Parts: sequence; structure tokens; C-alpha cells
Amino acid sequence: DSVPRELTEGQTDALRKLARQVMTQLESRRRLTARPLLKDGPVEMPEGKRVDGILRESDALYRTITETASDAIIVIDEDSKILFVNRATERIFGYLKSELVGQLLTMLMPDYLWQVHQQAIKKYVGTGKRHLSWEGVELPGLHKSGQEIWLQISFGESVRDGKHIFTGICRDISERKRAEEKLRGQETRLLEQMPAVLWTTDMDLRITSSAGAGLAALDWHPDQMVGISLIEFFKTDDPQFLPLAAHLRALQGEPVSYEITGKGRTFEARAEPLRDSEERIVGCISTALDATARKQAEEELRASERRYRSLFEGVVHGLYRVSVDGQFFEVNPALAAMLGYDSPNEVVKLNTANLYADQEERSRLVQKWLETERIEDEVNWNRRNGEIIRVRLSGRTLTDRHGIVQGFEFIAEDVTERRALEAQLRQAQKIEAVGQLAGGIAHEFNNFLGVILGYSELMFEEASENESLRREIAEIKAATQRAASLTRQLLAFSRKQLLEPKVLNLNQATWEAHHLLRHLVPANIDVVPVLAPTIGQVQVDPGQVQQILINLVANARDAMPEGGKVVIETANADLDEEYARQHLGLRPGRYVMLSVSDTGCGMDAETHAHIFEPFFTTKQLGKGTGLGLSTVHGIVHQSGGYITVESAVGKGTTFRIYLPLVQATVEEAKVTPPSPTEQRGSETILVVEDATELRRLLCSSLERRGYKVHTARDGAEAMEILRQEPCAIHLVVSDIMMPHVDGLELKRRAATLRPDVKFLFMSGYSEEAIEQRQTLAQGCAFLEKPFLPDELASKVRELLRGEAVA
Repeated sequence: DSVPRELTEGQTDALRKLARQVMTQLESRRRLTARPLLKDGPVEMPEGKRVDGILRESDALYRTITETASDAIIVIDEDSKILFVNRATERIFGYLKSELVGQLLTMLMPDYLWQVHQQAIKKYVGTGKRHLSWEGVELPGLHKSGQEIWLQISFGESVRDGKHIFTGICRDISERKRAEEKLRGQETRLLEQMPAVLWTTDMDLRITSSAGAGLAALDWHPDQMVGISLIEFFKTDDPQFLPLAAHLRALQGEPVSYEITGKGRTFEARAEPLRDSEERIVGCISTALDATARKQAEEELRASERRYRSLFEGVVHGLYRVSVDGQFFEVNPALAAMLGYDSPNEVVKLNTANLYADQEERSRLVQKWLETERIEDEVNWNRRNGEIIRVRLSGRTLTDRHGIVQGFEFIAEDVTERRALEAQLRQAQKIEAVGQLAGGIAHEFNNFLGVILGYSELMFEEASENESLRREIAEIKAATQRAASLTRQLLAFSRKQLLEPKVLNLNQATWEAHHLLRHLVPANIDVVPVLAPTIGQVQVDPGQVQQILINLVANARDAMPEGGKVVIETANADLDEEYARQHLGLRPGRYVMLSVSDTGCGMDAETHAHIFEPFFTTKQLGKGTGLGLSTVHGIVHQSGGYITVESAVGKGTTFRIYLPLVQATVEEAKVTPPSPTEQRGSETILVVEDATELRRLLCSSLERRGYKVHTARDGAEAMEILRQEPCAIHLVVSDIMMPHVDGLELKRRAATLRPDVKFLFMSGYSEEAIEQRQTLAQGCAFLEKPFLPDELASKVRELLRGEAVA
């Protein structure tokens, strides 16, 4: 088998040893044949073998290996003359054996290596010192065509007659070198294109090479860097300067990473020791990657993260993320505060299941997501202290890149206060609507009561000789007055009653009512005043303060059938914007508080929601009208105040009334003793009233007392009378609320025709009169319906005489 094969490393080593052995044996053969033969025959070897046989066996093995090897095997003497070549030498170099044997080795190597080769052999022969390693040296060779080829050469040597014989085993690595060169070219192009700088330095930190597209960003060319020192490049010799210090440490054998900036760019650099073939440090090799774009992206990412974190931590609503099983893994401070925890770290230890006051709500939320893939709902959550809050949730799913749900993220808004305010608004609107209805009914009802009360008074006067009839008429009058009292409560609830507010001290008003209140409750109930030593002044109708206290104490009495205690308290109160925000209709400011507390049965949430509605009562039929608390509510709000109630079943009830504090002096009560007034007259009076029955009653009552009376159904008709009546009209008695032209507009128009005419206004409720009262001229008075004929006669007489104007 003479097929060329590439030798393994082991075979090459064996061949090298065999070559030395064959050379030695050839030398022995030469010496033996040069000696004369002994007479007794051929010489025997110690092992009993003839020399010729050994040589033939070795020579056969040697030739088999050399001729079948794919590597060239060349034997030369110390003069570089070729002694032997194998068949592979012909293939690799292109020469025949006959063309090579006996020739100098120079024909197989480039000219520039011949002198070096000769010097190396001469040095080795003379001193024994090798110029190169003898194992796997890579050197260029020369093909017969004149083309250089790359060889990997391993050397061996032996001595013959004192002369050195050298064996070279040469492997053609040209293909590998071309591949390496191609790879180096690719690497070079890559280095020239990649945003980096590469350089090497010597031990003096002088740059010996440089490459990389990063040089262009620094306005440097590789040729400009080579030859200059890093001290020149960095323009400093400070050993503490980080890039310089890194290279100095690299020269000591320590790789160092650092960062460097220049001309608006940022480079991440690393300096490492540069070593030669014997691992000695001969300089530094450094790389610097242009990280400007990445650094900018990282900074933008950090900025984005800061913005997100600022939003996440600064938003007023709760934000959180949970796993599929409900375990929190990210929570913002707002949610922690909403739930009553000091920090988000406490919340992330929880599962959302711990929060739900009703687990069915949690199940409903999950079911809704399964059906619609949307998560929006309102639920009740437990705060840390056990308080239940109403929370509005809005969320979405979190999925991985495969679309698999990993969890959820939510916005949680505490709507407890909002829902409470909405409930307050609905209740206020309900009460307002009922109040409008009640006020309108009371106004009309007062007209009918006025007619009944007026005619019963006239009948009472005419039945002076029939005592039995007078008693019956008196019962009619009493019943009518009780009905009138009921309509006044309706007007108080609807905030349309006529008030006479005065500046007063609530402590004084409470003490004045205390005696009356003691008679209102049984002996087993204590009424305890707890009055602040000094409180501000309020402006309120004194009679209505008494009405408030009576109604609230009566309500407390009914809540304590087994006895108990009622505490009436006063205090100054500064109500801030936060408190006002939680109580619809209340303005922040300084108030005086009046509270009534009891130790009674209290009330549940359902009762609490309806207590200020008219006719709502929990008492048995016939035990109450259901107007007591609604009357209090109306009086307080008409006086510019606010009322709150706190109650729980079995823990009593507390009503707190806040009336605006005023800077004014307490008005002294003026008591004018009643004096008999002449109720008759002869002046001309115009009565304007849209209710026919009441208009007739007023006309009859005034005519009975000697007055001349004209009547009109509304303001427009009254203006016609004022224009056409030639005689003087001394007084106009007019309702305020009328269709077309009301009483106040009639007074304004009448002033252009008869500027001296006086007005007496009547009203079942006087909302318009109260609003306009400060703008009415002197000479105008009010009379609240229903009233007795004597009350009308007295007020008319006062106005016509100019004795009083209310």
C-alpha cells in the first residue's frame, strides 16, 4: 500500500526516532565494513543477529514509513546538502527526487531565509544552541513553480563521522494558512467596522498598533496613533488617571476594566497584559467598545423607569400587580395607605383573598374576567383595622411572550367617600323634592286654614249670646290652629317659613330652654347641659333654637323608654376643607356646635338613611307625625347651618348642629307689652289675593271694621285699579306668590303711580320675601298665613297710623 497518508503526531515522533536509529545503524554499517574481516567468519552481534539482517529490517521499515507518509521527509547534512527525500517531497515541492538529492536546500526555501538558515545551522553545530524550536515550526517554502508554500516543520538530528545529519518532516499547511489569512482579513474588516478601538503598547506604553471603527468617532486614524505614548494620547502623566492606571496595572499582569469618555462618546475599555511566546509580558493589549448608544439607551431606560416609578409611587390611586393565585408582588404606596399599612412591603406579603369582605365578590370578579376578559367592578375590601371600604377595580392581564397569563395588574380607587357623598346627594335631592311638594301643599293649605280660621272668628264674634255655639266655634278655631301648627312644621322642613334671626349666644338659649326640657322628659331621664365656657355668637331665630331642642330631646326621650341620659353640649368648631369635602353642602369655616346625645337604643343603617324625611317614623301609629327631625333639618339648613347624626344599634344617637359663627353683639330682647289698639278705620284698602275664598274673607273682615275695600285677583288686575281709581288708596294688602305679576313686582310698579301707598304682604311661606327683605322700602310689613281677622286689623291699623313697620 503506497497511498500517501497524513502522519499522526505519534507517528511523526516515531518516525523521527527511527530516522535517528537508522542514521546510527548506517554509520555502524559503514564502520564495520571498513574493518578487515576476522578469519573465523562473520562477526556476531551480542543479541545473536547479524548486522546485515538488522540493517535490512530497519531499512525496510524506514522506507515503508517514509514512502507512504503524506508529509515530506528531507535529510540534509550540516552543509545543507540534500541526502534523502521521500515521495511526498516530490508532490509538495514539485521536484523529482533525482532533481533534489545532492542539491542544496536553498532551492526549497525563499532567498530571504537562506542566510538565516545557514547561520542557525552554523550556530547549532558550533554551540549546540537552537535558533528555533524544533517542534512544529511554521516557515515558508518554495515550490518548483516559484510560488511560496507554507510548511509546518519538525526537526531531528544525528551525528555521522563527527558530522551532523538533519532530518526535516514538512507538512504542507498552505491551505490552512490561506484559510487563516482569509479569517484574519475578515477579522480585520470586522474590526474596522465594529464600533471599537483596539491597540497594543510596549512596556513604555507606546502604542505599537491600533485598529477599529471607533477611531473615526474620535477623529483618529490608526497611523496617527502608532508611535505615540498613552501619556501623549491622554495628555496626562498622572498615574491616578484611570485609563493610565489601568495600563500600568496590566503591565504588572492584572487585567483591568474601565470607562473612558471623549468627544461626546463613551467607551467601555479593558487593558490586559500582552505576552510573548514564552509568556513574558511585553506590553499591553487593550480594547475599547463604543458604548455611547447603549449608554444613551440605558439612560433613557432609567429615565423611563424613573418616570414610571414616579407615576407608580406618586399616583393617588392604588396600583398593584398580583399573580394568578392572587399573591401581591408589586404594590404602590397609595394602595398601602388605602389599606391602612405603613409600607408596600407589608402588603406584598398578603393575598388578595385576605382583602375581600365578601368572597363571593372575588369569585364574581374572576367569573366576569373569564366571560368578558375585562376586569371592572366595585367590591368591598377590609382595611387593616377592620374598616370596610368600597373600592373600584379596573385591571388587565399580564402575559408572557407566549401569551400565557402570568398575573394581573389593577388600579384600585377608594370610592367609599364618593359613594357616601352620592348617597347624601340623593338624600338631599329627595328631601328637596319632598320639601318642594310639602311647601306647596302647606302654602295652599294655609289659604284654606285662613278662610276657616277667619270665618270661625267672625262667627265667634256674632254668637256672643249663644255660649254653646261659641264653644263649638272655639273647638273649630283650636283644631284649625293645630292644623296651622302642622303646616308651619312642613314649611320649616321645606325651609320656607318666615324666620326672625337674631344674634344670640347658644349657651344662653340652651339654659333658657332647659327648664322647659326638664318637663318634657320623665324622671328616669337626666338632661345634662355641658356648655363650653366661651363660645362664639350665631345668628338664628331664638324660637327655632327652642324648637330644635324640643324636637331632639323628644326624639331622645322616645329612644329611652327605660330611662337614660340626654347630654346637650355646645362648643366652638373649626371645620376644615377635608371635613367639608366629606359632608355635602357644608362650607369650611368657623362654627358653633350644638349637640344632643342620648344613651338610647340607637338606629340601624336603614333607619339612619330616612330620618330626615317628612312623615318617616318608627313609632306606632298615632304616636308621632314623623315631622320632628325633618323640621329640625329644615330649620338648621334655612339658618345656614349643617346637621350630622351618628348612631349605632344599642349605642345611642348623637345629633350635631353646626351654625356659622358671626362677629356681632348679642341683641337684647325687646319686649313690648301688648296695648289695646283701635282696629276700626275709614281708609281705602286694595286687597290682592289669588285665592277666591280668602280674598272674600279679607274683604268682609276689613269692611266690618269700617274700611273701604277694593279687590283684585292678581298683580295685573291690581295695577289697573291703581291707574283708574280716582280716590286715594292708602294701603295694599297683597299675597306675595301670585301668577303673572307677584306681590313684590306689584309694589315696584305701584311706586311709579302712587309712591306714597303702603304695602302689607301676606304669605303661607315667604321665600321670596326673605330673599328680598333687605331691599324693601320703609312702610312694608309681613303677615304670616294663617292669621285671625283681629291680627289683620291690628297690623293694618299699625301701618296706617305709622306706629310700626316689621
